[in-house]
Amino acid sequence: MPWKETTKMEEKQEFILHWKSGNYTISNLADMFEISRPTAYKYIKKYEEYGIVGLLDDARGARFPHNKTPDHQEKKLIAI
Repeated sequence: MPWKETTKMEEKQEFILHWKSGNYTISNLADMFEISRPTAYKYIKKYEEYGIVGLLDDARGARFPHNKTPDHQEKKLIAI
C-alpha cells in the first residue's frame, strides 16, 4: 500500500480538526504533528481570526521593499 502524501495545508486543517474536538492538549497536538507549541498556538490564532484562509502560507519578505525607488522618480530616470 503506498504512503499517503499530504500537503502542508491538509496537515494544518487536520490539526485544527483535532484541536476543535477538545480531546487533545496543545502539547499532545504539537507532538502528534511534530510542530512546536508556539507554532500550534500560531495556527490556532490564525484560524480563530481568519478561518481556514488564515492557515494559508504567508508570503515571506516585505510587501513593499523599503529600498525601491518611488515610481515618479523611476519614470523620470527611464525617460532620461
